[in-house]
Amino acid sequence: MFEVIVTTLVIVLGLLAVLGTTARLVSEERGLIRGSAAMHVLFALALRYTQGNIYGEGDLYHFREGSEPLLNLMYQDVVRWLPEVVGVMLRLPNSLGIDDGNSTMSMIALTGLLRYFLLDSFWAIYVFMAFLSFFGKWALYATVRDELKLPSRRPLVVGTMLLPSMVFWSSGLVKEAAAMTGLGALAYGLRAPIKGSRLALALAGAVAVGVIKPYLLFPFSIGAAAWLGLRSSKRSFQAKPIYLLLGIAAGYGLVMVLGALFPAFAPDAFAERAAEAQLYGERAGGGSYYQMGDAKAKTLAGQLVYAPLALLTTLARPALFEVHNITSLIASLEMTALTLYVLRSIARGGATGVRAALGRPVIVLCVLNTVFAGTAIGLATTNFGTLSRYRIPVLPFYATIAVALAAEGSRSTLSRMRSTTASGARAELGARARLGLRGSRRRSEVPVE
Repeated sequence: MFEVIVTTLVIVLGLLAVLGTTARLVSEERGLIRGSAAMHVLFALALRYTQGNIYGEGDLYHFREGSEPLLNLMYQDVVRWLPEVVGVMLRLPNSLGIDDGNSTMSMIALTGLLRYFLLDSFWAIYVFMAFLSFFGKWALYATVRDELKLPSRRPLVVGTMLLPSMVFWSSGLVKEAAAMTGLGALAYGLRAPIKGSRLALALAGAVAVGVIKPYLLFPFSIGAAAWLGLRSSKRSFQAKPIYLLLGIAAGYGLVMVLGALFPAFAPDAFAERAAEAQLYGERAGGGSYYQMGDAKAKTLAGQLVYAPLALLTTLARPALFEVHNITSLIASLEMTALTLYVLRSIARGGATGVRAALGRPVIVLCVLNTVFAGTAIGLATTNFGTLSRYRIPVLPFYATIAVALAAEGSRSTLSRMRSTTASGARAELGARARLGLRGSRRRSEVPVE
């Protein structure tokens, strides 16, 4: 009963925050965004139930058991130990003797903090994390919405905030929820015009991603550098490709810096980690296993040979004939629909539509982030169940590309229709003019009696 009260309180406060912050939105998006918040709450409860009763606790078991000592320390003396637990979460030096911090240890510390402040209610923790994830997606949506200025906002809301598998696997005490929160804050903090408060938000987002899923910072930094460079130039890379190249060069510099901060995810170390993941997948097997890459290839060049297949796997699989259970069926239907949507949009807009979409700086961010992150995730994953979770931070960027292509495709189609109509009207006027001229000539040749 106590857990029900705490969870209900978190739900009520979270929904009140959503209602208050969405009050000034236009009606076209307000209902959908509020619906996304409700969807996050329902899926948080569903995820907590399934992890406890169907799929087994998995990571939740490690988070709960690992956070128990930290929770007990805060119960003894919160003033003394709370800063130490925060330090563990942020991978800072601490007096607890935990100096080998990693993403799992950061999640364990986060779990301890949430257990303390939410009165040890895991149902409430799942709902709270779902709200954080929701606001992260909303921040990402708002960032691209303001730059794209689409004729209709509905497709973008659906693509970035309402895809079922994306919402489900990021609503709860999972790394993907923290990653989506950080990525949203990071993107929103860098939107124009950049201000001091937004830079602080961007820094907080970068820290959140860095301590939970640091490998996501590498592709985002490349895309963000190109995005900011193109945006500051006020010209598309079609007219000035030098800005895109300079942005990518700056992104490469950031990657080198990140490699020094997170050496386990540096480009040189990535190939070896990917090969180890592929070898582990081969040994584990299972119904959802698929082969990816060559576990013997431990060089970057050897892994990049499989980059196109890895990217395709992240963005389009599992195919319908690869489905093994209900969750993979949902994921397959989503990715198949999204793939067909992209192909249809490209077919409608053609090369002109693609160039127009890429002329928008924020789409360059989405493309670079999707390509690099999608390739890395595809190379290091050999299980469809794991893939459905790991690609969650990529899906909003990929969906944004799809929506932009669809919008440009519609514009191209409308432009061709108008051009055809105008050409037909000019041809008709010309034909009438010629007929009128011939009639006047004939009348002038009739003899007068």
